[in-house]
Amino acid sequence: MAAELPIGTLLESSDGAHAHVLARKLNRHTFWCGQSGSGKTYALGVLLEQVMLETELPLVILDPNSDFVRLGEMRAGADRASADELRSRDVRVLGRNGDHDLRVQFTNLPLKSKAAVAQIDPILDADEYNHLLRLEDEVHSIDDRDLVAHLRAKGSAVHDKLANRLENLGISEWDLWAWGGRNVGDHLDERADATVLDLGGFPTPAESRAAALAVLDHLWEHREERVGRLIVIDEAHNLCRPTRRPPSSGCSRNGSCRSPPRAASTDCGCCCRRSARRRCTSTPCRSATTSPSCG
Repeated sequence: MAAELPIGTLLESSDGAHAHVLARKLNRHTFWCGQSGSGKTYALGVLLEQVMLETELPLVILDPNSDFVRLGEMRAGADRASADELRSRDVRVLGRNGDHDLRVQFTNLPLKSKAAVAQIDPILDADEYNHLLRLEDEVHSIDDRDLVAHLRAKGSAVHDKLANRLENLGISEWDLWAWGGRNVGDHLDERADATVLDLGGFPTPAESRAAALAVLDHLWEHREERVGRLIVIDEAHNLCRPTRRPPSSGCSRNGSCRSPPRAASTDCGCCCRRSARRRCTSTPCRSATTSPSCG
């Protein structure tokens, strides 16, 4: 593995000195920022290519704007050796623009995540939350598509309220659900070289956030396996904002957030990208793949 990953040249260098990222530092949280149009996405794409070329560190990319869905495609004129190496890697794109569906099993979500998706507060909606808690012992044996019918069959007013909530919010009709089929956790467990989660392909922001929550929940629940991964959260401020948001956004009603970087344990890196008014310190190398486009 290369100790230094080239990502461009220093802007203030008179001799075009190379800018590098230390590969061994990718097990730390990294904040990638710059003002709009400064080239953050393109530069991040260059770094991810270098990670695939020079390391064996698997990538998990939460991609809300579909910027990295062509990460596995080579542009014309790319360096042949680099292109051949990148073509040999297992790059999976899950979502509308990929070769695999991005699906989540609702019944497999942790209790707090089910409540967040259904906008159930453990204090303000105490009865519904308690009944959701009591369902935990049996919920894993219920098919997602039968959950509303199962709740109504219970015959209680609170179970009817839960069923009404799922129907009224449209959750039971989301395209996100796996319906007992292959889900995103199955892909993550197979540890592809790069797994791109195309969060921009859903018709509602709530589905996109629920998908991101399911991915981070799965990685967090399997943290004891000590599998090194670089977790890239593009536009992280949109997944968990510091302001008050409804529970479906990943934040509780009291404003506290389930922060995405929590999913990165000591053997993982978490690279979060967001916009900020700050000057870039390097000019990116030329990308070998067709994704992302130059910003």
